[in-house]
Amino acid sequence: MDSVFKEILQKIQEKTLAGLANWQMSDSSNEFKLEFVAGTVTVGTYYSYDHFYNCKLLNNNGDVIFNETQKKGDAVSDFSLENFYSIAMDSYTNKKQVVSSILKQLDMDGKVGAPDLPLPPSPVDDLPF
Repeated sequence: MDSVFKEILQKIQEKTLAGLANWQMSDSSNEFKLEFVAGTVTVGTYYSYDHFYNCKLLNNNGDVIFNETQKKGDAVSDFSLENFYSIAMDSYTNKKQVVSSILKQLDMDGKVGAPDLPLPPSPVDDLPF
């Protein structure tokens, strides 16, 4: 992995773990993006004949500046894209807050879960007479 790209990813990982990164879902499935003024970092996972993780740095024109792919379980230069992907996904999904909130609710007495939502009106209920 290019040393500059690795430094960028490590700093993004630190910001993300500190709750200071705003990850978004990318246009591609199983891919997340972090947008900057000058470009975007994406990290995603895909299956070919094996399970892979891919991370890119793109400029604002969509040109690829850095592109790194790792097979699941492999870490190049002590930096795991598999772990980086998990951190980005957890940040995007607010995993820590969701789990904490659910655990608090489960520790409370009484019912848990959202109240029953009303069913939409049936077509017969919509008739004007």
